[in-house]
Amino acid sequence: MIHVEEKFSASGVASRAKELRDGGADVNQVADILARADRHAANYGIGIILDGFGGPMPTSPELVAQTLRASNDGLEATYLSSKPLQAELLQQVLSWQRIPESYWQDFLLVTPSDAGTGAVNTAVQLYLMMNEQISALAVEELSWPVYQSIAASNRVGFASYALQAEDILRPTAITIMQAGPHNSTGYICSSDIIQTRADAAARKGLPIILDRAYPGFENAEVLQNQGYDAVMQRSSDHYLLPFLQSGCSVSIALSPTKAFRSFALRPCGLTLVYEPDANKRKLLESAMITVNRSRGSAFEHPATRGFIRGLVENRSVLELEHGETLQRLAQAQKLWKELLQGHPLAEAFTSQYAGMFRNLFAIDGCEEAFYEAHIYPVIAGNRCRINVTGIPQDEAKAQGHIDVFAKLLRF
Repeated sequence: MIHVEEKFSASGVASRAKELRDGGADVNQVADILARADRHAANYGIGIILDGFGGPMPTSPELVAQTLRASNDGLEATYLSSKPLQAELLQQVLSWQRIPESYWQDFLLVTPSDAGTGAVNTAVQLYLMMNEQISALAVEELSWPVYQSIAASNRVGFASYALQAEDILRPTAITIMQAGPHNSTGYICSSDIIQTRADAAARKGLPIILDRAYPGFENAEVLQNQGYDAVMQRSSDHYLLPFLQSGCSVSIALSPTKAFRSFALRPCGLTLVYEPDANKRKLLESAMITVNRSRGSAFEHPATRGFIRGLVENRSVLELEHGETLQRLAQAQKLWKELLQGHPLAEAFTSQYAGMFRNLFAIDGCEEAFYEAHIYPVIAGNRCRINVTGIPQDEAKAQGHIDVFAKLLRF
């Protein structure tokens, strides 16, 4: 029997998208599911680093090798733990983040089992344990939708604040700020606003969580001329140093998912906690043990042991791979800028914006028009989120995609 391929229908794809959303799939999943069903698809919705040829960049070779090594170590039925590496791991994480050594003695580290979500959720749970008066989670507007799930799972309320707001701290709320290009708009918070927030946190004695899923991504375009160390140092000085200098309590939630391209491996997250008050730091350390045990994080996946050993033994190799990620991002952003010259959407690629994503306004009826062009961004209401690394390296193909975006989106 000869199989006849079903004729492509943009309206049919839009109907399928509605079915998926109505069935509980989030908008990120919808974009990926639809793209996988279309052999001509250009996937601009998936939240991973894309290589310019229609696929993802390869998983970190260092983490693959370390994970295989950890798996082989586990062939014998015995308990394995990275706890003996914890002190050295802390130093390597602080070095990777270019945090001055003068602050190291006031840091704690826990490795929650679930990458970025786990790193943020662990910080939230720590501060909830420290203050029973907290009743809400406050995040930047248009932020990562999982924040709402974190609030719900911890049985607290949810609120958002403007990207440029200075007064963001409330005594009954845990505040999260993205310490890198904003997910999902790419907005880069100014130094003045960051300093104001840090000073307020110290003055009010309130903690803040810095979600750092995209370390250094805002400086990708200077990598070629200034080098990796400068990229990371500039990022640390901009997003982290003001909070350390102010002496406030701060948690830094780190994930290897984007920086080291560990999407399929799913190793642990990293929750750094800075607390200059020795008594509070001791209480936080006890809370860390409790939270980590309650999440089952004391039992490590081989990918987690591999990631930890990779950071401890071969951080320089992982940093080279992080640099490759930044290089691809810089290449993609450069192409967007060149091909959008003179168009209003070019505003989304000025120095005020950077990183993997942009979140733009969409015109009515854009969904079917995108699918007709076999382009799959994330569409939610009147907003469209684009993964900028989805742009093809082939300039003719890239121009064709950008022509569609320029027609259907506005800044």
